[in-house]
Amino acid sequence: NSQFLEYFFEEDDAKFFKSLGLNCIRIALNYRHFEDDMNPRVLKPEGFKHLDRVINVCAKHGIYTILDMHTAPGGQNTDWHSDAGTHIANFWIHKDFQDRLVWLWGELAKHYKDNTWVAGYNPMNEPTDSEHTRVIALYDRLYAAIRAIDSDHAIFWDGNTFASDFSRFGDL
Repeated sequence: NSQFLEYFFEEDDAKFFKSLGLNCIRIALNYRHFEDDMNPRVLKPEGFKHLDRVINVCAKHGIYTILDMHTAPGGQNTDWHSDAGTHIANFWIHKDFQDRLVWLWGELAKHYKDNTWVAGYNPMNEPTDSEHTRVIALYDRLYAAIRAIDSDHAIFWDGNTFASDFSRFGDL
């Protein structure tokens, strides 16, 4: 797994993206790179090692990054890319999964608050809250946790139901 993380994104990748005229890319994160289910709320330093390397390679080529939490504890949606393996979005029915994500975003904000090459944070990729209210309460918590540490970076919120439904978010 470590070799995969070392070679998944290299300088040639950043050069290629720059050659396409891109100046910002979104980096998908898996919470498992930062904590372990059997040892929650204990940071794995190697998670930052790999992410820092990718951010720095992108910065070297004038490319900003957006940190996208693609995989939240328990799985924030029912599809394969939430890496839960259950086809059940358990994230929404276990408060501890939600608490862990809020904690993790606090840690990410602490680590990246002064990094000007990080354009912003996408705290949750494609949520599927079947009740359409828990996602809003979670976003309020995530916003408060991030802003308590980092008031500068943009925050990108996905709509509910695989980022397609913003109807319950009120006036935007």
